[in-house]
Amino acid sequence: MKLTIHRGSKEIGGTCIELQLATSRILIDFDLPLVDHSGFDALAFLIEGKDKKIFYSGDFRGHGRKSVLFDNIVKNPPNNIDYLILEGSMIGRDKGAYETEKDIENELISLFNKGNLVFMACSSQNIDRLVSIYRACVKSNRIFVIDPYTAFILDRLKKISPNIPQFDWGKHNIPIIEVHSSGHAYVEELQQFVKAIKPKHIIPNHTFYPEKYNEYFDGNIKFIKDKETVEL
Repeated sequence: MKLTIHRGSKEIGGTCIELQLATSRILIDFDLPLVDHSGFDALAFLIEGKDKKIFYSGDFRGHGRKSVLFDNIVKNPPNNIDYLILEGSMIGRDKGAYETEKDIENELISLFNKGNLVFMACSSQNIDRLVSIYRACVKSNRIFVIDPYTAFILDRLKKISPNIPQFDWGKHNIPIIEVHSSGHAYVEELQQFVKAIKPKHIIPNHTFYPEKYNEYFDGNIKFIKDKETVEL
């Protein structure tokens, strides 16, 4: 079996991985089983071919609203994994002030109860965050209003008129408060994940700091550069 990381060996976003066995080839950046991530349908992928078993973590975390999915994998990990392709988006980065979506919800309740008009900016695909905002609205007697179409139009028009407020709302005396929790696994969650799966090898992916994997994980770390093909 041959593996090629076309993109993603030392960057976050736009990962493209190819696996080849004989005349069969697949490109992966999608997966089973379902995992906890800010993108609601993020998946992991178990690939078996010939005498090799590869587990691709995909993007995941253990502190979102679907953290039970992370717990399920840790409690019932795939067995006899030869290579674990492991994301590391949070390696080299701080957790921030809000570690979990529950922390986000609690902080939003506090902000909403101050009585001012509040505008929220987050990805429309971040379902966990939308749930946190909605729950905070319910608990603070706020009306939850979403209008992704208007947001899309404003984004399209910013090239035409620089006067349309975008991310510089501070100039218009509109304070911007960041309340965020990462959609990716923290280092200790990655370590817990690796400890449960016990792979023979780990392949860094979807990270700015692949060289730090040796600091955080025991075992054989196999570094693969973009567009490099290796025999597994």
